[in-house]
Amino acid sequence: MTDPDICGDVYKNVYRPYLPDTDLPLPQYDTITNIASRLTDLAEQNILANDGYITFDPEKTYNIPAAAAIIPESENPDPTGPAGLVAEAIDSGITVTPTAAVQRYNTTYDLYNLYSIIDGITDNSYNGHRPYYSYLSDPSQRPQQNWYQLNFSKPLKFDKVVFYEGDIVWQGINTYYKNDDAQGGFFEDLTVEIMRDGQFIVPADLQISPDLDRFKMYQTVVLTFAPTVGDAIRIIGSPGGTQRFTTIMELEAYGDIDPGLYIASIQIANGKIQRSSINEIKIEFSHDITITKNDIQLAGTTNATVINMDNVGFGYNPAAHQLTLSFLSSLPDDTYELYQRP
Repeated sequence: MTDPDICGDVYKNVYRPYLPDTDLPLPQYDTITNIASRLTDLAEQNILANDGYITFDPEKTYNIPAAAAIIPESENPDPTGPAGLVAEAIDSGITVTPTAAVQRYNTTYDLYNLYSIIDGITDNSYNGHRPYYSYLSDPSQRPQQNWYQLNFSKPLKFDKVVFYEGDIVWQGINTYYKNDDAQGGFFEDLTVEIMRDGQFIVPADLQISPDLDRFKMYQTVVLTFAPTVGDAIRIIGSPGGTQRFTTIMELEAYGDIDPGLYIASIQIANGKIQRSSINEIKIEFSHDITITKNDIQLAGTTNATVINMDNVGFGYNPAAHQLTLSFLSSLPDDTYELYQRP
């Protein structure tokens, strides 16, 4: 490795931060000779610290005492199944099916087995599990948007999704990764959509943490939002890299397996954003219900408006089975949904 015709005694660090010098940015350079010398020094310290010794008869010799049998650490067990709403749904007899923009169901190969995104395995650092790849060899077949979706056989209430990203595939081997055009493996942007009545909606008050980092593999990204009822949920965004694909270890959904009372979808002007003064909403039920102001939340699905219910007047007439919400000023322009709090 020190042969000038092979490696030239040069080590170039292009990816792993802070090696060998924490105070220098990447890329960093070192020599194979220096690395070997440091390893030799560390080995000598370790031998002497564990009752070994050195003799010089005639050459420098390290004498290593007999060691007790090595007992390796036990391997971390894989999860026995999925987490969150997928686990609750399956335990309750609800069917869960993953779908995607690019979907394969090869159960013998993690890379092409979409069911691997609901097997509960989020960490492949010790078990060799591979993330699912959306890669397609034919560029004309690559979708402009990648999505991963969990479909449930009955409506649930969702309030969070956790996305466990897979690896990023780079073009070069000895190229500094921030100067490299990755082949793919990551999203350039990301949002959540929930299906109800056959249509996708973006839930209100959507937050994502941390921000997507195209240079960081195996990110765990948490997307939270106002509780929203539906029978399918997906993450969707633009695939990155020169070959436009994404990778995923696991997709977890959270919320409530019992969506409770679905109160109403309020549509003004046939579902278009209202542009008039709305000071009062009345909803009439088919029978008497028990409901309080603390039971409900009003949120916009187009502009993601979240209404502070403390500022909303509330009244319920049990004789007429009628709920009345009143507003001091006009309801902001949006398409609203009224739903029960979890």
